Amino acid sequence: VENNTVTVVPQIIGRSIDKTALISVVNELEKAENTEKVLPVIFVQPKIRTEDVYARLFKDTLGTAWTQFYSDTEINKARTGNIKLAVAAINGKILAPGQEFSFNGVVGPRTVETGYGEAYTYVGGKVVLGVGGGICQVSSTLYDSVLFANIDVTERYNHMFTITYVPLGRDAAVAYGQADFKFKNATNWPIKIDGWVTNDNKIFFVLRGTNETPDKSVELNHK
Repeated sequence: VENNTVTVVPQIIGRSIDKTALISVVNELEKAENTEKVLPVIFVQPKIRTEDVYARLFKDTLGTAWTQFYSDTEINKARTGNIKLAVAAINGKILAPGQEFSFNGVVGPRTVETGYGEAYTYVGGKVVLGVGGGICQVSSTLYDSVLFANIDVTERYNHMFTITYVPLGRDAAVAYGQADFKFKNATNWPIKIDGWVTNDNKIFFVLRGTNETPDKSVELNHK
């Protein structure tokens, strides 16, 4: 995976030759002049072919989640704009095997200059207006899809207060330069993150990859 594009290394047909047979041919050639011999080469087809890899890339839905938000007030309209910017930044992101996803690294700073507006956020034990408010609903929705995909979470923080858009314990608070949400692709195949916002104010995330344990299911419980 380079520049968010998957490139498959083409298959190569292997060649092998029995050592004893090769020595025999060499001995025969050493006893004669101007003689040609055909080497008993065995052509070995690869176990995994190029078309096999393409057929398995992103063929499975590993995990999915969605949440609802509102855009009925001016502040909620600004919050909606923040949500759309963050989801758009994440949509289409591809993780190579072993690669770690960083929410702050992908979404970047939430500033007026980058297009974000003021909406309600939690700061210092209070609910206040802040640039980029509402972004945590995006990270929390993505977190839930990661949980259902059974992917390794490497960094995650809960909010100081309970929130309403995901069940208890399934939120992921983020603050640029302070708190990040990270997870790692520990599978043997690339993972693609599809994210979008619907016209009826829902955030969707779908993680697509290659499911190597199709018999495994995920159930979430909180206490």
